[in-house]
Amino acid sequence: MKFGIIPGVPVPKPWTPGKESAAFWADVEKCVVADEVGFDYVWAAEHHFLEEYSHCSSSDLFLMAVAMRTERIRLATGIINLCPPINHPVRVAERMAMLDIFSNGRLDVGTGRGSGSLEVNGFGVTNDVSKEMWAEAIAALPSMWTSENFSWDGKWFSVPERNVLPKPVQTPHPPLWVTAGNMSTATVAGEKGLGLAMFGFVPPPQIREPIDAYRAAIADAVPVGEFVNEQTMVGTIALCFEDGDRAVALWREKVAQAKPLLPVFFDTVFPPPEPLNGPVPQSTYRRWVDEAATANSESVGSDRLALRAPDPVSVAHTELINQGMCVGGPEDVIKVIKAYEEVGVDQVALSFGHGLDIPHDLLLESIRTIGESVISHWR
Repeated sequence: MKFGIIPGVPVPKPWTPGKESAAFWADVEKCVVADEVGFDYVWAAEHHFLEEYSHCSSSDLFLMAVAMRTERIRLATGIINLCPPINHPVRVAERMAMLDIFSNGRLDVGTGRGSGSLEVNGFGVTNDVSKEMWAEAIAALPSMWTSENFSWDGKWFSVPERNVLPKPVQTPHPPLWVTAGNMSTATVAGEKGLGLAMFGFVPPPQIREPIDAYRAAIADAVPVGEFVNEQTMVGTIALCFEDGDRAVALWREKVAQAKPLLPVFFDTVFPPPEPLNGPVPQSTYRRWVDEAATANSESVGSDRLALRAPDPVSVAHTELINQGMCVGGPEDVIKVIKAYEEVGVDQVALSFGHGLDIPHDLLLESIRTIGESVISHWR
């Protein structure tokens, strides 16, 4: 079992002067502490226009800052968007190679197509074509690192014969991943020989089916790169203190801040009809967030307005554990991670306080507690 940390750079309102820049430095410090206490991976986000939830628009720039202050922990883009209008694939290859060089070969390249319409529509991309754009870009990317005479003539981008420079430190290239929130993408990941990263924050039993589909597909993989990266990762929420009741109480106090953001921003999982007719103004998304904040999850039928998971504020602590949330004491977190391990997960990546206005020193305490009292259980 490997352990990761997900620094999303959330900036909850109110946005006081300096709060945004402080959030970036605070998340870098979380990663430094995670490196010190035994975490294996940092999964840095790339998000666009997602107010409060994540202000980190460049996963590789964030990881470069982490690389300069760490020695051991692996650095994973979680994700970098491969849609050519958002990140041209050649620029992705160049930037990833530089990050691999400056980190002395510690890079994993996690790829995807964005969390939803608010992000991709801002670049003229729609959810229905983003998957096709990703598929073309991932097919081309490894050759840019391994060939001195790369060229491409595709539907979504074209490149005349060029030597894409620099080349990565890792040979033949860094491990490749893709994010997946459903069975079909898990199968595609296996077929292409990619690592499977699941940021869906779902209970362990719901992970078994896509992992089984992934394992079945990867057995006959035709890898897009030079090798098969057979690894699975799942992301989940974490807040852990030696006093588990203290962690649960703080979680219940703060969690209502983040809950309305997820179904609005991640509409590839909770699809609304409106963006299908064209880009929706940011002010409309703000209204949807306000509606979701006041909606009763039992009475509102729209997936945009209510999460399918039980309300974390009112359900019993045992139900939070069953839902795969690493909230409580070390023994609670160990139980959750064992449940993920049993369904075939190779790595659990933990999001500490994402979207929640929890004091920074308490988040660092939680990371240290995981390292000292949870990771040590497996080591």
